[in-house]
Amino acid sequence: MLVPERFLSDAYIESRTASLLRRYFDRHPRRLPIDVERIADDLLDLNISWESLPRTADGAITLGGYRPDRHQLVLNEFALSHFAEFPGSENFTKAHEIGHAVLHVREEPAASPLFGDIAAAPAIVCISAERKPQREVQADIFASHLLMPGDLMRAECARRRLDHWPNLFDLARDLGVSVTALRIRLERLGLVAIDAEGNPRSL
Repeated sequence: MLVPERFLSDAYIESRTASLLRRYFDRHPRRLPIDVERIADDLLDLNISWESLPRTADGAITLGGYRPDRHQLVLNEFALSHFAEFPGSENFTKAHEIGHAVLHVREEPAASPLFGDIAAAPAIVCISAERKPQREVQADIFASHLLMPGDLMRAECARRRLDHWPNLFDLARDLGVSVTALRIRLERLGLVAIDAEGNPRSL
């Protein structure tokens, strides 16, 4: 069933991703990129399906959702054009829904859907973090830590130049994340800063 909404520190969320990644690295080489579908299937017994999901009440496109009663991650067929326009957003959506499964659901016989009958999550890209429900922000943070673990990111970035956008787009592609998600993660890791002209700078 759905755990009551509550504050979760970044450190707690990172600890949950670290625990999951330890299990993942027991079976797979300790390197990037992280295969989020293997995590869903092999470690969490979650299946992934594609369905037609409507927009949210405020008109935002729904990217995906999670049905705990079926152990099912759902991706929206209507979001295919969005995923194509924003490379990496499909992979991030899968990691985001895994975040809900790990952080927000307690396994009980009468498990209830996270988001009503459709179990659909609000769009990640179209809704700002400041306006997202607390659970959505937490699932985004989880996905960021899962797909871009701090230690591996520091090692990877030490081998790359991060002061040009084409390099960041290349790294985002290699990691299977959007360049927006990558930029936020690099800034929070203290590896990159964006100057007043919008140019990246290595730190």
